[in-house]
Amino acid sequence: MNQLQDNIKYILLFDENQAFHDVMQSHFQDWGFTLLSAKTIKEGFQLFKKYAPLVILSELKTDVINGFELLERLNLYKPTSPAFYFMFITSNQEQANKNKAFLEGAMHYIAKPIVDWSNLRSRIFALTQSSLLTRQYQTLYSGVKKENEQLLTLSKIIAQKIKVNKANDSNIELIAIQEQLHEIINYFRDHYLGNPPL
Repeated sequence: MNQLQDNIKYILLFDENQAFHDVMQSHFQDWGFTLLSAKTIKEGFQLFKKYAPLVILSELKTDVINGFELLERLNLYKPTSPAFYFMFITSNQEQANKNKAFLEGAMHYIAKPIVDWSNLRSRIFALTQSSLLTRQYQTLYSGVKKENEQLLTLSKIIAQKIKVNKANDSNIELIAIQEQLHEIINYFRDHYLGNPPL
């Protein structure tokens, strides 16, 4: 799953209401985002997998969309997908649903009809920046993890050579190299790999 172009900021909206899609499209285009529209969960997941949106918006409940089920399914992708955030934009303002939404991992719960568009804009900008920063950390973490695995492999190879050449003077140099490798490996583990991306 990859964002097709790094300079395009994709937002995915799940909602059956075409008029609402049109209004949102207009605002998000003005704000510099590309809004992807989905009227069904199936359609939305196809867009999600293809475009890796930074933020996902959804109505709570419609004839074909259950926002809680959608959020639950999306959460399953979090360990392996580029970072994203989720928020509800819904006419359902029951407090119990708000509480559940936040417990399930939604970042915001915005009321329809939207009155304060500047407030929505601020929240979207904050979430997209958080997604982008987390994705940068995911990339860094993945790279460091790969380098660390390569160093571990090299360390094992050296250990095997030391074992084979027990009485060889070259072992002193190999042991010194192995000690340096362990220092680097421990540094990676303590400073980077101990804090995996969320």
